[in-house]
Amino acid sequence: MKRAFLAVIMVLAAVAAFSQAKDRVIIPESCLEFKANDDYTEVTITRINIDYRNRDKFEGKILEIPSAIQGIPVTQIGDNLDDVYNGVAVWWNGSGEGLYIPDGVKRIGIYAFSLCNFKTLRLPEGLEVIRNDTFYHNESLTSVNIPSTVKRIEAGAFALCKNLSEITIPASVEYIGCSEEHDLSGAFYGSGIQKLVFEGKRIRLDAPCFFGSAFSNCDNLEQIEFPQDFAVLTDLHNIKKKITLADIITGKKISASFALQKKLKAVKVLDAKTEEERQKIEAAYKCNKLHTNLWFKPDEKTKAACIAIEEKKGNRIVSFIKEDSIFERVGLQLKDTIAGIKITKEDGSKSEIGYNEALNVLAPATLEFTVQRGNGKKAQTLTIEVPVEWNQSELRNILE
Repeated sequence: MKRAFLAVIMVLAAVAAFSQAKDRVIIPESCLEFKANDDYTEVTITRINIDYRNRDKFEGKILEIPSAIQGIPVTQIGDNLDDVYNGVAVWWNGSGEGLYIPDGVKRIGIYAFSLCNFKTLRLPEGLEVIRNDTFYHNESLTSVNIPSTVKRIEAGAFALCKNLSEITIPASVEYIGCSEEHDLSGAFYGSGIQKLVFEGKRIRLDAPCFFGSAFSNCDNLEQIEFPQDFAVLTDLHNIKKKITLADIITGKKISASFALQKKLKAVKVLDAKTEEERQKIEAAYKCNKLHTNLWFKPDEKTKAACIAIEEKKGNRIVSFIKEDSIFERVGLQLKDTIAGIKITKEDGSKSEIGYNEALNVLAPATLEFTVQRGNGKKAQTLTIEVPVEWNQSELRNILE
């Protein structure tokens, strides 16, 4: 009985797969305008001509951008700055069921599919930026995937997509924007989102500008999810009052819900410039690139994190800064991991020191490096005598 049931399921799955393939149509070359780069290794599609003359053949279909034209990979869909109100492609009254953009397309231009009408949208893995107004005012759009490679979603990208009901922002996204250059400019301004999910713990959202914010006027939004310790970065230097996430994500249902207001107002909003600088310094400290005598004094939590990182990863040699390096002469090799450093003092005693302390050692001195070489092999200890002409930058630059 179970076997028969499984057989039926497999048949149904096969039928569904065939139906999906049948409903997806690769846009023919005759409907495209395109150009190749100078060495004919990449193609940019500059226009997709689907209008009243040929739309019947695509009615109810998922339209797929070709992955190659005349054997050359399609890597870009161009900007549309000449005719904003038609976009690169025109779907009249929802004649396209969906748009499928294959992996390999790395760039989709400004306004490319603004005011088009398709219900579903598949974006390619490898895409890093969803640009200004790319899918602006697509009122038929109900669902879209944001690939895990996307880092930026720019102003107006999905503004006024009234039927877009749910959106998940992957952890890869670092920035969602708005702009003061033109009206309706938040990335998701006035969209129909009901559920919004942030997967990452940090994201930069532009502060409310003259025409709103990244998620302003999302009147249907009633469910918002984000990780514990979620925080928002924004540019606060021109903002006099303290702002919260409730100033950035707005809508009628949010305003009417005490629970949502409380949840949003509890999220930290940090000054982006200050936070980014702090993170750079902390990252540099964790990677052992800074002297311990610099002005930056990490707190105990940061110190503990650094120790944990050092114990787990060690310091891997990635390059020798000059030919005939002292480190190379004594037998260190690329990809060796320095797991520990000892110093021999003038009285002959030895003590463990950290990498930052090693940078401040003055000659003459002897440093003993504990080196892990290869996988599964025992650690090898090498002794390095530091000469009078000791070059601290040489040690600093061989490690990642």
